[in-house]
Amino acid sequence: MHQVNTSASFTGTSPRKPMNLYANRAIRTYLSSMYAKWVGLAKNLKHNNRTYPSAILVPPVSLSGSVGDEAMLIGCIAYLKKHGFKRIAIVSFDPLCRWYFHDQVDEVIDFHGKKRAFNFIKSTMPYSHLYCIGADVMDGKYSAEPVLRITRLASLATYSGLQATISGFSFNEQPAPSSTQLLKQLPKTVRLCARDPISHNRLKHFLNRPVELVADLAFLLEPSKLDAAFQPSLEWIKTEKQRGQMIIGININSTFLKLFEDFNKSNLVTAFVNLIETLGTVNSGLSFLLVPHDSRGEVNDGSLSIDVFTNISTEFKPRVHTIPFPCQAGDIKQIASHIDFAITGRMHFAIACLGQGVPVIGMVYQGKFEGLYQHFGLKGLTVEPSMIFDAESLAHQVQTTLPKLPEIRNTILKNLPGVKALARKNLNISSDLYPVNSSSQEVIADANYN
Repeated sequence: MHQVNTSASFTGTSPRKPMNLYANRAIRTYLSSMYAKWVGLAKNLKHNNRTYPSAILVPPVSLSGSVGDEAMLIGCIAYLKKHGFKRIAIVSFDPLCRWYFHDQVDEVIDFHGKKRAFNFIKSTMPYSHLYCIGADVMDGKYSAEPVLRITRLASLATYSGLQATISGFSFNEQPAPSSTQLLKQLPKTVRLCARDPISHNRLKHFLNRPVELVADLAFLLEPSKLDAAFQPSLEWIKTEKQRGQMIIGININSTFLKLFEDFNKSNLVTAFVNLIETLGTVNSGLSFLLVPHDSRGEVNDGSLSIDVFTNISTEFKPRVHTIPFPCQAGDIKQIASHIDFAITGRMHFAIACLGQGVPVIGMVYQGKFEGLYQHFGLKGLTVEPSMIFDAESLAHQVQTTLPKLPEIRNTILKNLPGVKALARKNLNISSDLYPVNSSSQEVIADANYN
């Protein structure tokens, strides 16, 4: 991908150098696009009738460590394999970074170095589909780089004759103008998928082009069978439930430290300690399971959870436990099935819970949770992140929600099949691609869903 310098202005003694650099990038972009179109034309002239579908997956970011990104990728890989995709590749943006599930794919396509675009085009030859995991990076809130990278790969793949999709992503109400422009410039045959109704409406407004409403790919993830490392956690949960306790899952989102000026490590840890102890005082029937969801960076969900557990007073500590971390996305989804209710700053932990029928309060940011809950017809389960600093008010909201849990759970389970169908819609697999040994009812449901 040919990255553009996004700084406000060029500096230095030689004004010609940046202009030459920009011109060189423009030339390389033009040449790689022409080469991709030539490859696509050559495929058509050869009447390349592939007997089986195959796919290239593009992760949203270059670094591993996000359980949410892993949930989308692993769910996608498993579903494609189940439905007849015989060859699957994943793109790598960093030669030093490998996702732990790379052994589940047939090829890792490196996308770095000066010839990365041309090498990528060559690599597309055996493939029929490209799926870019849009996630929460396409509005440019975090960085322009992922948007540049994903839109470039989607364009090159389309020119090379692949069916390209940017899978379900959210879009905030103030997207970066450069992101909106890049999405507008995509070839019309690139499928854009919004993962919630609010983002769907925003994208149609900003782009004035077709956008499909889907649900997050992570809903396709199957829970894992927990290994021995989780045995102490399962034993703790069992013991607590045997004595009549309700298990509340707690996720601490380390991203808040970057997104909100009022947040720092010290006050965030103190706030969650206060919340747990306030809830534990108000309701002696509650116990708390800390569930990290991201291991990137020195300060991450896991380190914050340890700090919170360390600072819990002796009186409450037996009612608090933290799961082993880092762990895999399927482990988190399995753990979610053992809790009764959750409070989370990570949307993909909410998805793991909802996928198991577990009610969850979401701390909203980037306009993500509101749209997710619209899929389920849920209201009153979102709070502003700043509310974590008002333990009594948040504890009161939790307490008023607890009696409604059976009703909320029924609402979730009633809507879950439709949400999963929307998640499958990301992949747009037609009925003729399913293997013979697939479950016929699931095939019919997937193929006919609109």
